[in-house]
Amino acid sequence: MAEGLSPLAARMEPDQAAGLLVAVLAKETDPSARAALVEGLSALAGRMDPHQAAKVADFLVALAQKTNYPAGWGLAAILSSLAARMEPTQAATVCAQGADILLAALTKEPISQDCADLVMGLSSLAARLEPQQAAKVCARGADILVAAVAKETGDSFGRANVSAVLSSLAARLEPIRRRRSRTA
Repeated sequence: MAEGLSPLAARMEPDQAAGLLVAVLAKETDPSARAALVEGLSALAGRMDPHQAAKVADFLVALAQKTNYPAGWGLAAILSSLAARMEPTQAATVCAQGADILLAALTKEPISQDCADLVMGLSSLAARLEPQQAAKVCARGADILVAAVAKETGDSFGRANVSAVLSSLAARLEPIRRRRSRTA
């Protein structure tokens, strides 16, 4: 059912469509159905006004916090799309909240299939933060990954995966911090 709502929502007025998708998303428990609903909201984001975008972003942040951010959601992508429609201060707040959710998920499973998605999501949300705040978020992510690699003993794929995604965070670190993360 969820997969069929997104095309329908594309033909509705943005407020009505967002309301419908959010209402169904609030009750949906299937991860693939949630992903389809979030994708529908993401497609709709470009048509939302700033107020509607902020309401949907707040809902998604609250839902992600409540459900401990299930992987595969594409939370960063939708928050980034919504943030583009919001006032800068609201956008930065929502992106910081989203980054905290992604950092918590990364802490739980730093070397996993979802690691690259989480880190790329962190990087995209950091792009919407003030430079100093972005550097702090990316430094926390880098610290989590470096600690995970240091503990990892046998999974060379996991280590290579983590090493590859570290570069997306390093670009946003403060210069002194970048030098330290390269030598770690």
